[in-house]
This record gives sequence, structure tokens and C-alpha cells, in this order.
Amino acid sequence: MMSVVMGLLGFAASVALVVWGARVRRDMDQGEFLLGTRLMPAGAAREVS
Repeated sequence: MMSVVMGLLGFAASVALVVWGARVRRDMDQGEFLLGTRLMPAGAAREVS
């Protein structure tokens, strides 16, 4: 039973990572970048890095 719970938690974590990655990529495509939070324009992010 415990292995089933751990498997479901791992699956949920992987789905969350995929969704977060897709959101970051979409924001980068729109010219915005900072972990999907839209706090910094892409130009400023490039200057910082």
C-alpha cells in the first residue's frame, strides 16, 4: 500500500514539473522570463544573466 502512495506522489510530482516547464517555455516565447511569474521582461533578464 505504501508503494502505491509513493508511486502516485512521484507521478504527481512529474506531472507538476512538466506543467511548470511548459508554462516557463510559453512565457519565454511571449518575451517574458522569470520562472513563469512574469516579473521581469526578457531584455532585463538577459542583461542580468
